[in-house]
Amino acid sequence: MLVRTIFAMALSLVFISTAAKADRIAASEAVVTAMVESAQAILQDADLDADGKRIALKEVLNSYFDVAGITRATAGQYWRKATPEQQDQYGLLFTEVLTNMATGQLDWLVDLEFVPTKTTEKGPKMVLVGGRIVDRSGAEPDAIVNWRVATREGQKPAIIDIEVENISLLITQRQENQAIIRKNGGDFNALIASLEAQIESFQ
Repeated sequence: MLVRTIFAMALSLVFISTAAKADRIAASEAVVTAMVESAQAILQDADLDADGKRIALKEVLNSYFDVAGITRATAGQYWRKATPEQQDQYGLLFTEVLTNMATGQLDWLVDLEFVPTKTTEKGPKMVLVGGRIVDRSGAEPDAIVNWRVATREGQKPAIIDIEVENISLLITQRQENQAIIRKNGGDFNALIASLEAQIESFQ
């Protein structure tokens, strides 16, 4: 009788774990799909001018991405060494840079389509939503893309990184940021100045 009870308990835990995994995968796929559809709707909206699309894209960024987490991660080891004021300033500037990057590629982005392929769980707090980016204009070849989605308990799923052809945009940005800081003797203000220059050049 005891053996049957233990077996039943173990079996129920397996079912609960499987259901939780399925929920995380479904929620992660839904986040990526909603983000892509929202961005495409903005890009295709003829009633929005460039500034309007930029503002709307920033809202998408804040809604579907873990902007705070990405901000910390892209500063790497220097984040903890920065003052609270430097952290706040970097966060605001980094968000502006990301928005400007998307806005600057509007003509190209509008022709892109995300085609889902395979979604896999990467531990209890991460899901990898895989797919292909297809250029409907035919100007560029298809690209393999993976969206890393954080699935922390008690929090809504949020995108924390995008890998294009196995190249992590987060890691690439962090390496570039750290190189700027190291080149300037560990001065975090050098990174802030670099972002300010990028924003100014976009205007």
